[in-house]
Amino acid sequence: MSRHKTAPSPAGFTLIELVLVIVLLGILSAVIAPNLTRSGIDGRNFFDRTLNSVRFAQKLAIAQRRSVYVCIGANSVAVAFASGCASPATDPGGGAINFSNTAVSMSTLEFSFDAQGQVATQHDITVTVDNGDAYTLRVENNTGYVHVQP
Repeated sequence: MSRHKTAPSPAGFTLIELVLVIVLLGILSAVIAPNLTRSGIDGRNFFDRTLNSVRFAQKLAIAQRRSVYVCIGANSVAVAFASGCASPATDPGGGAINFSNTAVSMSTLEFSFDAQGQVATQHDITVTVDNGDAYTLRVENNTGYVHVQP
């Protein structure tokens, strides 16, 4: 019987494997990094707060059987019991529902939910973020249904 000795395999990675990993990391960072910008995260957070505040305004109108106004500024949102948002509504924690963000822009708008939680006309609210992202929510006429537009 003849015994053949095999050479021990070298430890480590080849140059091709190392280059391939570096290229893949570069591609991933180029795709993911723009989505993690501070203004993009803040813009989405502002949109989510806007959506939740409009939904809360509708529920508040139904619960208190009175009109509740939503005031959309160029970069702010407020909920109140009077036109022009003069009498601010409070959230369950007791704080006024009034917030803003300079990294976003919106068309100014004021509308109200009646005691049944309905609005007279349909409203689309688009939040545009400085990085170019845009998010839209819709308040349906007659029903007051608040939802995200694709």
